Amino acid sequence: MSAGCGRRRCLLLQALIGVAFSVGFIVGPLIGAYFSQQAQLVADVSDMFFTSPALFALTLAMLNVFFLSICLQETLSADKRVKLVCVIVNKSLGHITCTDCKDEASCYRCFSSYLQEILK
Repeated sequence: MSAGCGRRRCLLLQALIGVAFSVGFIVGPLIGAYFSQQAQLVADVSDMFFTSPALFALTLAMLNVFFLSICLQETLSADKRVKLVCVIVNKSLGHITCTDCKDEASCYRCFSSYLQEILK
């Protein structure tokens, strides 16, 4: 909840979250029972009883991503976002390269030999 919302609105949003959990606790087992019944019918035909629940979960996840990408706006301005990504990438590359190598190619050889030693 944001600091700028009124007390009444915050209470309403918290109640909405509670209702969403309640509906999930009621509908979730019903969906599980449906897929359980379908698995008993499909188990005689093939061993792929888990594909329907997996596809259903994938569909719900994709709908969630689609909904969030449309309804939620980015709060970080574009100029700060670009600077932040560049800073993070530069700091990450600084941790990967080693200081005793003279050029990038020798550093990659050094890093790959280090990985080989770890994996042994």
